[in-house]
Amino acid sequence: MSGTAPVENGGVGVSQDRRPSLAALGPRRYLQAVGEVQDERLEIAYAALACSALDRPDRDLAPYLGHLEELAASAAAATSAAASVEMQAQAILEVLGKTYGYRGDDETYDDLRNADLIEVIDRRQGLPVALGILYMHAVAGYGGRVTGLAFPAHFCIRIEARGQRLILDPFEGAIVTARDLRQRLKERVHGDAEIVPAHHQPVGVREVLLRLQNNIRVRTLRAGRLDRALAVLERMAMIAPDRPDFRREMALIHARKGDVAAAIRVIEDFLAQPRARERAVRDLEDLLARLKTSAAT
Repeated sequence: MSGTAPVENGGVGVSQDRRPSLAALGPRRYLQAVGEVQDERLEIAYAALACSALDRPDRDLAPYLGHLEELAASAAAATSAAASVEMQAQAILEVLGKTYGYRGDDETYDDLRNADLIEVIDRRQGLPVALGILYMHAVAGYGGRVTGLAFPAHFCIRIEARGQRLILDPFEGAIVTARDLRQRLKERVHGDAEIVPAHHQPVGVREVLLRLQNNIRVRTLRAGRLDRALAVLERMAMIAPDRPDFRREMALIHARKGDVAAAIRVIEDFLAQPRARERAVRDLEDLLARLKTSAAT
């Protein structure tokens, strides 16, 4: 697991299979390393923990790293004799829901702690996507195939084994059927809504992680906490360094705060990267020109 010390084979903080190690690198360097690895090498629970740890520089991460390792080991043990995907799903629900007591927080749903993995682990409750990350980590612990789904309303995951598939709702701690999903769609989105193929499209691991951080970003912006929103956007930019939209929003927040120089630096730093995409360059160069004009007046 990447929470433990790495095997030295050509890079400090890089494990034998080229996964970065949170224990070796620390939160900031770990997230920078996450931005450089392919999705299949991204261990989502450790990355979510690193995001949380950036807000608590003095917090000892050892108990949380140990907890993630324990979850993975418990999932592996619980599914060792599972002969079907349904047996695997039931075992995972037992481990997360009953053994460790994880549940959705439907009483204080918008509490920022529900999107903060350290708090989620401490309180054993959280948002659907935060709990989904722990479920994905547990499934990966026994070598299972798991993906997030682009289903609206509640974040769900799909597990696969032996040609079989099942969908789990981590918030409810339950297996859900197509009929369940259809009913939820009508209740939570629109009475005339129907399931379409796009709702079953897989969501990449990186996108799931960004979705968790976006929950915090949206809530902090709504509350007018611009410095907090900037910190969240900064880590989102580390996780997905090719995404220009995070830099654009960071620049706009800096400008909103009256720090145009900082806004300009954010964009110039991104444009200096060799991999900055052509369209992103055009969009950000336009914003940069406007900011420099604003700074000169």
